This record gives sequence, C-alpha cells and structure tokens, in this order.
Amino acid sequence: MPQPTEITQFIFGQPLRVTRSSIDEIEKRRPPPFNDFGSYFRYLTESCASIFYNIRDPDRNHQLDIISTQSRGYDTTAVNTIASQHAIDAVFTITEAKESGGFVGVSPPSPESDDGSDICEQLGLTATRLDRRLYARSFEDEYLFYTTTHHAEAAKLLGIKPYLRRPSVMLTGLLGDVVWGTERIENDSQGPDLWLHGMSEIGLEWGLIQLFPAGIGERNRSDIFRLSMRGNGAMASW
Repeated sequence: MPQPTEITQFIFGQPLRVTRSSIDEIEKRRPPPFNDFGSYFRYLTESCASIFYNIRDPDRNHQLDIISTQSRGYDTTAVNTIASQHAIDAVFTITEAKESGGFVGVSPPSPESDDGSDICEQLGLTATRLDRRLYARSFEDEYLFYTTTHHAEAAKLLGIKPYLRRPSVMLTGLLGDVVWGTERIENDSQGPDLWLHGMSEIGLEWGLIQLFPAGIGERNRSDIFRLSMRGNGAMASW
C-alpha cells in the first residue's frame, strides 16, 4: 500500500490570512504610484505612523518597545528622521566601521568611524554606543549568529542584548542601498547588503521583530529610483 506523500510548502514574502478554520494566501496589496517625492514621502511616513500606532496600542496583551540603529549612512538617517517624530525607547550606534571578511573577527579593527551619535543629537535622540567586538570577551550566542549565514556580521549588535527589557521592534536601514540608491544593484557583483538575515535566530531567541522602512512601497522601486535620480544622490530631495 503506497504511503501518503507529505507536502511541505514554504511561504516567503506572501501575506497569509490565518483564522480559526483556515490558513489562506492572499494577494499582496500594491502601493500607489509615486509621481513625485511628496506622494512617496507621504506614503512612507503615514505607513510608519500606522505601524508605530499599532506597536504602542495600549490594548496589547504584551507591550513592545521600539529600538533603532544609527550609523553614518543615509539609510539609517532617513529611517530615524521619520522615527524621531514618534517615541523610540533606545537607539544604538557602533563607533568602529564594519569589517569585511568571511568570518566575524578575522579582520583587524577599522580606523574609520561609523558613530552616528552626532546625527542622533541633531534628531533629538540619545545614542547608546556599542562595542563592535564584544564577542571577543564572551560569545555564548555564537551558534545563533551562524545558524543562517557564514558571515555573522550581525554579531556587531551583540551588545544590545542587556538593554532589551521585553520583545522589541528593531528599526534598521536594511535595503536602503537598494531602494534609495542611485545604482542598479542587480548589476553590482557584491549585491545588496543583507547582513540582517543573520539576526533571524537571534530575533527569535531575544524577542526582536525586524522592521526596515525602506521596504515600504519598494514594489514601486522604478518610481522611487526615478525620483532618486532627479538629484545628485540617493533620495537627494530628502
């Protein structure tokens, strides 16, 4: 007698509607066209405001914190320019610029600074500096960082763990180089910066929900790219 076939289906990036009786795939709603910077900026900021309102909903059974990251790049600066209009519980920055190499810790310290403290000050935020190389003193969570990627660049954020009071939504500038950049990433041999994938298991263990605002409306990447190219830099009108 033939054995029943087990079918496993992986869903990535597709919305699901979960009810007591069914789990159904639903069509993802497309963003509106962005004819000018104002229409894109309104869509982005209003979407973020709705998300923050949802996070702060007093009727939640379990309250969430909102934390953010700040480098010297334009992507996190854009994110925190929007987020600073709402309450953020903590912002983290790392003085030492990111290292390169296949495994964390194999590159010598960088002489470059990526400290975003002064940017936070301009935005009315208080930055907490993290030691990029904290893992050299203790790295009990090493296996979690290497679960999804060999690079484990996300280990630079090891220092945020003591500051987490409860499950938190973490804002980052992920995909800012793709959505807001003025180069077509598909022609870049290095590809987009996807370091946050290394936080997948850490997020489950620590209670971190990743939110990268650059992904809001990115299905209209062609419109956003056209707006970016009107100036001399990525989202020059920002």
